[in-house]
Amino acid sequence: MDRIATHPRLLLGIFLLLGLLMIPGTVSAHPLTTQLLRAEPTSAALLSAAPSQVRLWFNTALQPGQSVVAVVDAHQKRVDRGISLVSPSNPDELTARLQTPLPPGNYFVVWRVFSATNGQILSGTYSFSVTEPNGVVPASTAAPHLTFQGERLLINGAATSPLLPSLLAAIMVCVLLATLFFWFGAQCWHLWLTFASGQPDGYADTQTKALNRFEQHFSFPTLTLFLLASAGTLVAQSLQIQGQNWAQALSLTNITALLGGSYGLLWLARIIIAVLAIVHSLVMTSLKTPSTRLLHISTWINFVLGLALLATVILTGPAAANEANIRTYALIAEGATLLGAALWIGGLLYLVGVFLPQLRGATEQVSLLLATLRRFALFELYGFLLLILGTVFRLLLEGVGPWSSLYGLSQIIGGVSLLVLLALTLFLTRILIPRVTQLRQSESKTAQETSKRQEPEESQFTGKLNFFYRKLLRGLHWQPLPAIVILVCMGFMFVFAEPVQTTAQQQTPQTVSNRPFSATLETTDRVVTVQLAIAPNRSGPNTFTVRLTDRSGKPITNAQVSLRTTMPDMVMVTSPIEFQHVASGEYKAEDVLAMSGRWQFQVLIRLPDSSLHEARVEEVVP
Repeated sequence: MDRIATHPRLLLGIFLLLGLLMIPGTVSAHPLTTQLLRAEPTSAALLSAAPSQVRLWFNTALQPGQSVVAVVDAHQKRVDRGISLVSPSNPDELTARLQTPLPPGNYFVVWRVFSATNGQILSGTYSFSVTEPNGVVPASTAAPHLTFQGERLLINGAATSPLLPSLLAAIMVCVLLATLFFWFGAQCWHLWLTFASGQPDGYADTQTKALNRFEQHFSFPTLTLFLLASAGTLVAQSLQIQGQNWAQALSLTNITALLGGSYGLLWLARIIIAVLAIVHSLVMTSLKTPSTRLLHISTWINFVLGLALLATVILTGPAAANEANIRTYALIAEGATLLGAALWIGGLLYLVGVFLPQLRGATEQVSLLLATLRRFALFELYGFLLLILGTVFRLLLEGVGPWSSLYGLSQIIGGVSLLVLLALTLFLTRILIPRVTQLRQSESKTAQETSKRQEPEESQFTGKLNFFYRKLLRGLHWQPLPAIVILVCMGFMFVFAEPVQTTAQQQTPQTVSNRPFSATLETTDRVVTVQLAIAPNRSGPNTFTVRLTDRSGKPITNAQVSLRTTMPDMVMVTSPIEFQHVASGEYKAEDVLAMSGRWQFQVLIRLPDSSLHEARVEEVVP
């Protein structure tokens, strides 16, 4: 391990090789979030025969009891049977049976789902209509305000913003990540730096004192705060499920009801591992003078527990809510990002919060600090490469969010902060640290020559050494600031994950036209050619036509085609539009574009072999 660590080029080559191995799975951008894939009846459907049920399909397994759907008629009367069913054979399907027969009229569907994979909560509404026997379309009806409080449907109830529970969840995730990075980074520091051999006199004692200081004053509070943040995420989710009713949200019954599926198992595993780490910390703290060997073994135990905690966070993050064909790659990208952040950011927090205070700025300990920083530079390199590798592949998978969304804003701020942290790190490692090292070596040489002449003489380098040493300490204390901003952005990206579009898929320039829109697209994996036409291409009712051909130009029949329409400037997402096959390779649907402006259209195609393909285009609708 030490041999690899002393060859940064070899290490960079290893990471680049791992990156190349991941490229086949990153052929297209996907939203790293729970989302509705299709619905029956479809949004704005005009049905000649009344349906007997409403069925919704999502891209992740749903939690029964916490995932609900209801249907209301134009008179604001509930017309479903009051029971929402998650299919046992297909847990990503949610069904509500309807009272039959439904009379002609307009109907409104409202749903809210809780992902059994990663605990994400998503809600939405759409409408459909049943026509008269003679084909007359019912007159339009104003949609009522529909929300769920637990499993109870509220019709035209008090409007509540989902921002409060989402912000609470984001704060809890930020605290959870900060405590995990700090604690795990400390364990990596101890393994990489504390027990390193071949260091100057006093190095081992200084590092051991820092280790004991961490165990005595930081380990238990950090792990306790991690536990509280883990519980806080459940409270925030319960608050969102219960419609911001605090009394219901804090009910132990309602909170424990969230702990189903793989999300609940991973959350409980996280708590158990954290408790084990706390018990281990208390045992080590109770020992007055543990041996170096015992400290080494203890650090390895903490390192394994830290990896396990990190794994539970990765497996309950946004990357877990993905189609099976890219889930593994999304989890690898998420894991590389979090592991790199834990090494780099956690190491910086340990350096500034635990190690530096015990030096107390003493110039005579310059050699110890320089030896530590030389070792820590390689430690930072590991973290930086992992963080950059994970970030790049996350961008390939999910794209870049719009500035108008919290997710896109977090991406941008986090990216700028990463550049600032990198620039500061390079300034310290390439300029200040070599300068202090040079002055220290010159002073030591001068001191030896003075000692031989037995003439007391003040070194001419002492003033410069003190000046640059203080600048070095000041720079080290500034490093955690952009690191903390990155950490906060990561927390917000965990909570506010949403469908986004890569810049490479945006169509420029944007023009407004009164003519019907048509475009020929390729799916992101270049398997299907899509011809999309929208007429009359203006706000209001439109006819959507899709023609599909394979690589050889042969029409594709028997495909399931849907269209997602979004207005990124309004942060508005509508329900998918389902297409009907009308001719060889031709599919049609009708729906309403609610307003003029910039629209993004995402064509989702599921072929008979169950493979999912997508194509995107953007148009300004007059």
